[in-house]
Amino acid sequence: MDTTVKKLKKEKELVLIIGRMNPPTSGHIKLIKQMMIYALTNKVSQVNIILSSTSNDPKNPLPCYLKKQILEGTYCENTDGYSSSQSSILTNIKNNILDEVYIYPNVDEKDVRSLKVNIICGDDPTITKYTNNPITNSLVHLLQDYNQDYIQKISIFIGDDRKGSYSWITNLIKLFNTTTHHKITKTSNSSRVSNRSSTKSNRSSLSKTSNSYNKSYNKPRKLEYNEVAFVRADDGMSATKIRGFVQTDNWDSFYTSYKNTGLTDSCIRKLYDDLSDLLSKQPLKSTIGKKRKDTTKHTEEIRETIRETKNKQNTTRTNRRKTEIVGGKKDGWEFFSFFNDMFTIFA
Repeated sequence: MDTTVKKLKKEKELVLIIGRMNPPTSGHIKLIKQMMIYALTNKVSQVNIILSSTSNDPKNPLPCYLKKQILEGTYCENTDGYSSSQSSILTNIKNNILDEVYIYPNVDEKDVRSLKVNIICGDDPTITKYTNNPITNSLVHLLQDYNQDYIQKISIFIGDDRKGSYSWITNLIKLFNTTTHHKITKTSNSSRVSNRSSTKSNRSSLSKTSNSYNKSYNKPRKLEYNEVAFVRADDGMSATKIRGFVQTDNWDSFYTSYKNTGLTDSCIRKLYDDLSDLLSKQPLKSTIGKKRKDTTKHTEEIRETIRETKNKQNTTRTNRRKTEIVGGKKDGWEFFSFFNDMFTIFA
């Protein structure tokens, strides 16, 4: 297990951004920088970016894996006709923070360089499809890296214009907090093998196991949700404007928007050409009202899941207390047992 994973097991806060970033722009870069500064000043060892997997339409021309490559610096590697030199937006952000590190309390160069930026694509095939929503799946997948005994808060960074649009996360956290969390004590084989001489000791062992189980089973959880709204600066370019530059063949404005982001000139040219090619293949289609409809539908799914899970949990609790507890996961997020109920509802 590497150092970062060990730190995550004792980290109290999950810090992340959820966004389309199609393509990543100077506005997104400023938001990522603010998230990284927040993490550094609060001694958080990893920040996370969950990227939408939606693609193949005028508002989302780039597939998720290309957006991830643009941020990480692998987008222009080994590409004919373009420079293969490293061109990383994330590295450039870290360098900018290093130039200003003296103004941040209790942050040093080592902290900045060791801060891990974890990027997750909603369509990553390694992520289990728990629900019909890729973002929810990605968030659940991400939570598994953290230890339930330490994690206390989820902090999400959003643009000021997106404030309140992630209300479904509060419902997901409500589901987490109102669902019983437990650790199952593992009973050895010898404690289940009884004879006349050991009956008394076995009863005592089982009694202790059950008491320990019931105590942890009823332990409440209080995971907090912190929404940090970032006011977009005047020079923070939106993805809509960037796509507009490409659609109107405005190379000069496009180049100016990216020249200080960490991308090389050759890589900026490649991004422009790729966007031009992808956008030319996309038919225009109306999305008026779609976002609100999808958000409402997803929120209702979460609420229904809360009701269904509570009912099922009450039945399960009664049945469990009637049986002997014989095993369970050794460590990790035991609360994912309740997601098993949730996933069958979403399926």
